[in-house]
Amino acid sequence: MKILVTPTSFNADTRSPARDKLERFADEVIFNPYGRPLEAAEIIPLLDNVDGYVAGLDHIDRQVIENVGIKGTSVLFIYIIGAI
Repeated sequence: MKILVTPTSFNADTRSPARDKLERFADEVIFNPYGRPLEAAEIIPLLDNVDGYVAGLDHIDRQVIENVGIKGTSVLFIYIIGAI
């Protein structure tokens, strides 16, 4: 299983229990290469052959949603933490 993870709090340089668990679950984890929320045009090429996409504060528009299915991605998960 290949998962794209774009929240800036989950990056290739930071270790956490959540990241460790994700890496044990998936065969391959692709992290956000830019270190900031992604624009739609940056997301679409990263969706190639991924099974899941954990999105942070990325700009997810209609084109991204349409490409999730076309590129073979099975799951889109929006990662949000906050308080009201």
